[in-house]
Parts: sequence; C-alpha cells; structure tokens
Amino acid sequence: MSMPRRAVSQKDDQHDNISTEQVLISGSETSSERRVQIWTPDYILNGKPRPSITSAPSSVAYSGIINISYSNVTVINRVVLIRPSSATHGLHFDERAVVVNCSSSGSTSIACTAPPNSNIAPPGQYMLFILSDGVPSVANYISLPIALSSEAAPPLTAISTGVNGTITGPTSAPLAAEAPQGPSAIADPEGTAGEDPPGFAEAAAELVAPALSSSNSASSPGNTGSSTSG
Repeated sequence: MSMPRRAVSQKDDQHDNISTEQVLISGSETSSERRVQIWTPDYILNGKPRPSITSAPSSVAYSGIINISYSNVTVINRVVLIRPSSATHGLHFDERAVVVNCSSSGSTSIACTAPPNSNIAPPGQYMLFILSDGVPSVANYISLPIALSSEAAPPLTAISTGVNGTITGPTSAPLAAEAPQGPSAIADPEGTAGEDPPGFAEAAAELVAPALSSSNSASSPGNTGSSTSG
C-alpha cells in the first residue's frame, strides 16, 4: 500500500486572493509509486459563493472584540480560529480549532469575541476563517498575545543589611534589617551545631565493623603449614 508523502495547496493564478484549495498528493514510502492525485473540495465544485475577508485585526487580546469586514456573501454562519499545524509528520498536539461567538452587525461585517483565556487557545498565531453556508474564506492570520498582569508593581525601597551596602526590595515585603555576620551569628538555640544526630555513632559502628573484620583477616594469613630449619 502506498503512503502519500506530500500535500501541497494550489492557488488560482488569476485570483491571488482566492485559493482553489486543491491538494496535490504524490510520492510514497516506496520508489515504485508514480501516481499523482489532485483532490478538490466539494464547495469549490458546487458553485456556492465564497466569503472573502476584506479587513480583520492582526492581533487581539483574550476576550477582546474581533471586528471582521467581508464581501461576496451576505450571511456568515461561523467564525473559526485554527492553530497552524506542524510542517512535518501527521500529528501535531498543538493543533486545535476554536469556534468563536459572534454577533452580526450588518451584511458586510461581523463582531466576534476572542477566546477567554490561554486554556482555550494558547498564545500565538491562528488562522482566522469565516464560513458562509459551509464554504470557508481564505484565512487571515491573527495573533493572541501573551497576557501580562495588569497589577502595578509594588514600590521599591532601599533596606540596610549591615553587611555590604543596601538591598532594594518592595516595601510590601521588607527584608531583615540586620543580616548575620560571621559564623558566630548562626542561630543555634540548642547549642548542638556540629554534633552528630542521636544514634549516629552506634549505627555507623555496626556498618563499619564487618568491613574492618574482613580487612584484618586478609592482612593476617596465619600458619601456612610450612617451616624452614636453619
């Protein structure tokens, strides 16, 4: 069985803004495949009018309004954002199609609401399609930027450390006024700094004893059963 390896979208040379959406399929995993197939969507063959996007924003914030102007049709049934797929392989986990909510504002324009957050549509570029009676337009690219926090940063203030100059930090979370200076300043309320935990010496002795016994036996071979007389 031959496996298609290439799918190339063809465009109508006489209409740069109207894609025929034909797909050329050729090649295979074997060298004996010489067939070429061209697939044409049914909406190109049935003669239905195709919507055309005349204007749309290049970026929009989450929950923002997408104002789209169009021509060639009078009714838009659906607006979809499609994440561009990977250029290679047959499966891309970032692929998604998001249908956005819209309200018509006239026969040549429509207002839609962008996805509410990055859980629905991660930041990045999307292809914006409008559909009329099942026939899609040529896509416009639109970006959902990374959402930044609108909260103002807390004011900064200089705090003396008593060591080497000052540290600048937010006033809402002040740093300690005095930093420890030298080993003697290390907090040790129980006076146990540097001591082994309870039971450590006994446990260590039990682990080391067999190794010491084996080492002593190897270094003292004892009587070999032979002697030398002078």
